Amino acid sequence: MPQEPISVQRGDAFITFYPGNWFKITAGVDVQDESPIIGQQWFSWRVSRDYHFRYELAPARGWVASVDRLFELRSRGFTKCGGENLFVIGHGDRWWDPQLVRFHDDEPARHQLVQLIGALSLAGFNGNSGLPVGHVVAFNADPDLMLDFTRALLSSCQ
Repeated sequence: MPQEPISVQRGDAFITFYPGNWFKITAGVDVQDESPIIGQQWFSWRVSRDYHFRYELAPARGWVASVDRLFELRSRGFTKCGGENLFVIGHGDRWWDPQLVRFHDDEPARHQLVQLIGALSLAGFNGNSGLPVGHVVAFNADPDLMLDFTRALLSSCQ
């Protein structure tokens, strides 16, 4: 695994790895202007210290900042796998359907961690999980940035 920090950035979004003694992952989202109910959120998870992935991260639903954004994604060919009940949807200063929200303070940040762990797992080889030993910090990272980061992580290991 890398012994130096690695960072990728696009606009105000970034993912940075800091070498350390254990795997820890932190994600932040900031959609305050588009969706005040989501606002600014951060969530950290450390596999050796926190509750199991199954309880802390896996239940977090995908999210969109507004119903308009969901329909825009659908018109571009995304989100065709199901209905609106698969997402928590911001609707100004409230949730589109509050019944769907599982983690009221930080569900979008938790889901971003799920996505990032999935992208990092693509770096696994020779029995390695792909999760680097250190702290990975992501902010407003989309799947493309996550894949760019995973590529940078792999390149640093060669």
